[in-house]
Amino acid sequence: MIRLRPRQRQRQRQRTGDLGHHISSDRTREAHPGRAVRGMLIFLRADHDPGPPPGAGPPLCSVAYLDEILPRWLECEPDNPYVAALVPLIIPRAEDLRVRAPAAWQVIRTAPVAPPIRATLERMLEFCLMERFPLLTNEELRSMLPVLVPLEQTRGHEGEPLRPA
Repeated sequence: MIRLRPRQRQRQRQRTGDLGHHISSDRTREAHPGRAVRGMLIFLRADHDPGPPPGAGPPLCSVAYLDEILPRWLECEPDNPYVAALVPLIIPRAEDLRVRAPAAWQVIRTAPVAPPIRATLERMLEFCLMERFPLLTNEELRSMLPVLVPLEQTRGHEGEPLRPA
């Protein structure tokens, strides 16, 4: 391994600009020789966009703003578990989010995805809800996300008579 002395590192940084940008671009070019390198910058909102990195403007780099894309995506695919995990980013009003969160939770719980993916989507939704409702306790947040027991696991499914409460 070659070690650069502090002055050499400083000169290297001055010569190359953003070294991380160049390294990732070089790796992409090595993995796909002969192809143009293109990228996508994704921001939560347009006001978070600092502008493209040097030399990475259109057509090399596209920009997407989640606050514009996700609401339309949720309208088109309300049963998409990947969109359901991001509902706290989509619904601006807290009252509306409290109503919508249980449905998003059920979309994730019933989605035909592998268990590790389901667990990750559940954690994403929980994390986003914790960020949106920082004053609620874990118990209060969990009460927003009801866990329904599958019918096969209930006594009624086993043929036991249901007794009135």
